[in-house]
Amino acid sequence: MLMVVEWCSSRYFRVQVVLTAHTEVAPKSDSLRIGDQPSGFDSLSFSREAHMALFRYDPHEHIISDSWLALDESERMRLVERYHRRQRIRLPNETIHAVIHVIVENQVALGDAFPAKAVLFRLMKEGLDRHEAIRAMGSVVSERLFVVMSEQDAKGDLNADYVEKLKSLTAESWRMQAP
Repeated sequence: MLMVVEWCSSRYFRVQVVLTAHTEVAPKSDSLRIGDQPSGFDSLSFSREAHMALFRYDPHEHIISDSWLALDESERMRLVERYHRRQRIRLPNETIHAVIHVIVENQVALGDAFPAKAVLFRLMKEGLDRHEAIRAMGSVVSERLFVVMSEQDAKGDLNADYVEKLKSLTAESWRMQAP
């Protein structure tokens, strides 16, 4: 399933769930990434838990969009939370942090249909590593969610405002606001 946050003029955001089919098998490598399968893998013979145990998420590596989008939202959240725990990254609220990661990764996975992928690559060209770029983009998502939920300045086309803020994000502006 795919969670797409859509801004509505009613000052609330709507979550649209879209079912997607898994159609891509990633090339094999030494370590498994989302979408990779060990040889002889038959998804029908493994439980959902065993299937998920094969996946790992690393925000420093690009996701395989079709495979990412084929995962359930809760599975994506668990992968992001598990990464941060394995790296011993302390977070004020790991659930909210994971939600923001997943929203940004979902938008990146949309490819050219949404500007997030282009913004991610631009931020990386400006010197941010992929994880920092995801966090920077997440700050824009967080800001817009705060505005919508607190009903501040929620006039006009919120989607257009969000896309404009995302496109105007730079590595320099992120570094200036990051702790």
